[in-house]
Amino acid sequence: MNYLEAYFSRLNHYGMNIRERITNGGIRTFQRWKSESPHTVPSLSVERGLYFDGIILQSKDKAYQKIMHLNVSNDIPIQVGDIMNWELEDGTVEKWLLLSEERKTNGTYRTFDIIRCNYLIKWINDKGYLRQSWAYVLSSTDEKVKGNFRTWHNLITPQPNKYAEIIMPRPIDENS
Repeated sequence: MNYLEAYFSRLNHYGMNIRERITNGGIRTFQRWKSESPHTVPSLSVERGLYFDGIILQSKDKAYQKIMHLNVSNDIPIQVGDIMNWELEDGTVEKWLLLSEERKTNGTYRTFDIIRCNYLIKWINDKGYLRQSWAYVLSSTDEKVKGNFRTWHNLITPQPNKYAEIIMPRPIDENS
């Protein structure tokens, strides 16, 4: 290989044009950030059986709401609405819901807003099967959440004039 061929092979190492060089350089920078960051969490998983590593950062604007940012590689096929399992250092597993995905122009990695699930919701579907799913339930107090649904004679009766919001994951199958 002569000098000119070596020069062009080094020059085009990240891509043949400026756009490819910026994108490939950004992907390499993200991989280095993920390998060196103290915020990298190994062995995250989603309920569909997919395991991956990601960088989890606390959101400064929404710290009181327990919303965080998850940064992952572009080749990780997770979607908004997935339930993510995060195993903590003490061995407990927390359930987090992928709430939204940030749109980026450069696309060197993906960023999701995640929120910690705080209730296991159970229901009976239209075919009579008992279903359950982790969800994020928001109300002014837990007593209002419990007050929204009272059980009398094994029947769940909704109580009017109560405030509660439930953020559920996307359904895994059509039988939900």
